Amino acid sequence: MSLSLVGVSVSTISVAQAEADSEISKSVKYGDDLLKAMEYGRAIASYKKALALSHGQSSRAYVGLVHCYCDLGNYQDAIKNATACIKVCPTECDAYELLADLHLQMKNSQQAIDDLNSGIKANPSSRHLYFLRGRAYSRLDQFESAISDFNKSISLPGTGSAAYQARGICYFRLHKFKSAIDDYSRAHDLEPKRADILENRAAAYEQIRDYKNAVDDYSRLIKQQPYPFSVKYYKKRSALYESLGQHTLALKDQEMSKMLDQDIVEDLNSRSMSQSSSAPLVKPHH
Repeated sequence: MSLSLVGVSVSTISVAQAEADSEISKSVKYGDDLLKAMEYGRAIASYKKALALSHGQSSRAYVGLVHCYCDLGNYQDAIKNATACIKVCPTECDAYELLADLHLQMKNSQQAIDDLNSGIKANPSSRHLYFLRGRAYSRLDQFESAISDFNKSISLPGTGSAAYQARGICYFRLHKFKSAIDDYSRAHDLEPKRADILENRAAAYEQIRDYKNAVDDYSRLIKQQPYPFSVKYYKKRSALYESLGQHTLALKDQEMSKMLDQDIVEDLNSRSMSQSSSAPLVKPHH
């Protein structure tokens, strides 16, 4: 065969491969759009088309299938496709993350750790894989191991409030309340509107009897959180005012919480009556 014919053959193969890759990408993209629209049946069909075109080599199609099956509550097929994805592409972080999340949802923390060990070995710079393994260790009450993983996650670029919050919870469980407060404060700086961060920090302040700072956090929560969520914060702040000997402020918060509690009861009663009045009348049988 002449060199010119070889060149034509290679060029033909390259064009055909480019066209096939384009079709695979289109099928995955179409599946992603359908997944966002929660049209799971059609999304699954589109991802499976991408897998057929790629001869089972499209890692993104596998990831899409895992998302679909997770949303549908079909965890076995989700695990099956995540595992297949890892075999095809051992460095696909999303597959390890999804597989670990699945096992965490199924209360199988040790299996999640095993999956993440493999994922971290293949992707040693993945911040989120360390974070997920830290969560798994935390669920097993292995707080020192969890803290070690959260430390690593925080040291990598792009860390957010979640890792600080999670490490703070571990410190709290280990009764290292000042370290917990430091982490909750870092998390709060990153996401100042997160109520759960302020709640956790207030609880840590209470543990070290720093009632003034605990009161300040509950005051922030009262300002941030609308009725009826603010009721519990008035009750907690009232108890803290009592501990500080500020009985007038404590009484004021008690009265406010009682008033809001009554409003909740009246609101529920009003809704109940409204639903009853709007129900269709049933004709009596004769």
